[in-house]
Amino acid sequence: MEDAEVVLEENDQAETVTYTAYKRRWAILVTVMLLNFSNAGMCFNLASVAYKAADYFEVTQYDITWFSQVYLILPVALSFVSTYIFNKFDMKVGIHIGSAFNCVGALTRAVATSGLIPDLRTQYVVSLIGQAAGATGQLFIAFIITKVTQNWFPDDERMIATSIMAFFPPLGISAAQVMAPIVVTKKQQIPTLNYIYGGLALLAELATLVCVTRSRPSTPPSRSAEHGTTVRAPYLQQLKETFTSPSFFGLLLMTGVLTGFFLCLTTLSQQMLCSKGYSDLFSGVVVAIFSTAGFVGSIAIAVVESRTKALTNIIKLANGFGVVFAIMMMEVYLVPGQYALLIISSILFGFFVCGVYPISLEMGVEITYPVEETISTTSIFVGGQILGVLMTYTANILSSDLPPELEDVEVCTKDITSDLQARDYSGVLMGLMVVLTFSVILFTVFFRTPYKRREAEQTTDMNATDKTASTCG
Repeated sequence: MEDAEVVLEENDQAETVTYTAYKRRWAILVTVMLLNFSNAGMCFNLASVAYKAADYFEVTQYDITWFSQVYLILPVALSFVSTYIFNKFDMKVGIHIGSAFNCVGALTRAVATSGLIPDLRTQYVVSLIGQAAGATGQLFIAFIITKVTQNWFPDDERMIATSIMAFFPPLGISAAQVMAPIVVTKKQQIPTLNYIYGGLALLAELATLVCVTRSRPSTPPSRSAEHGTTVRAPYLQQLKETFTSPSFFGLLLMTGVLTGFFLCLTTLSQQMLCSKGYSDLFSGVVVAIFSTAGFVGSIAIAVVESRTKALTNIIKLANGFGVVFAIMMMEVYLVPGQYALLIISSILFGFFVCGVYPISLEMGVEITYPVEETISTTSIFVGGQILGVLMTYTANILSSDLPPELEDVEVCTKDITSDLQARDYSGVLMGLMVVLTFSVILFTVFFRTPYKRREAEQTTDMNATDKTASTCG
């Protein structure tokens, strides 16, 4: 019902306002999900075949980690450019920019390994340039989730919609982690993997052109959507309000640590597990389980939150359980042959750590309202990117030679023709356990915050005089 209008009825001292949720919101939601699936998958689609990719390009496995690292570094450098564009030009422009960069990046990688460039070193460099274009697109794709739900979804759908959309970046990672070892059984099949992601990015670009034709519906879906943009300060003032909030800073640190840990583990799981004898495919399945369990967790946590409204307590509990099961999983990472325990611990880890992420994004909007939604979302994600880069870099630096007892167990260098060596990450995993434990204790003890957006929605109008109803059309 795209032609619906706001209905105003004068009733003496009060007026009843009907907000309308438009059917187009579902097309936009699906488009954003497809973009995130494509973009996040391209980020990590070489991680689970790192040794084969290194053999293909004739580089080291550390050079292959740059395909993931560039996705973590560029958003740090350019994040405020994207938030400024969203603040200045709104959602439509930002999504189209992100989709275009995503498509160009994926097609560049496909062309680089198509045979048109004979030199392997040049193929590697051009592929990395394409990856950088995709990483630039991520700035506009991954951070748009809370803005889409704020602009297009009514209050009672917002948390679930955020949970669904927030699931698709890790789903894209999961699909890449499982599909890559299936597609790339030998190094010559790296181009095939790039063709698949080039086609997926092209499909996402077509969906964006068709479905994303406006930033907002003609009438708002909720009171906070109606008033959020009218009471905003200038952009620099919004940044100041966000980064001087102690509550937001605490949320940023806790969510950033968990996001950074997830990104580090996603990048290095294959290299960590192959040294203990686990295959590329099984390593990919483990990472896929993180995200699949995370989707179930995000829906379950969102439903509990929508019924209890105990947002702070739910986030603290989920973070606490997530850290406990993360430590359990890392302990299992250290032991060869524990397939069942790895799967069980991965399910529990993903359910809580990935499951709590969407409502953490919503908490960021609650704390900073009426600041532009992408500022808090981008800040949380970029905080995770920074910590992910640091954790991954530190893990590579501190990894050690395999102990003699693992030399006959490791499968990292199986079927590899170049001179690559498997590494041991046991000390790194122990250090990560300490970081997670320290972070969750501080967050649980000290985090407190008011809910600014909910307070705005609970007022009957800006002067406490309106009665509000909501409909879907």
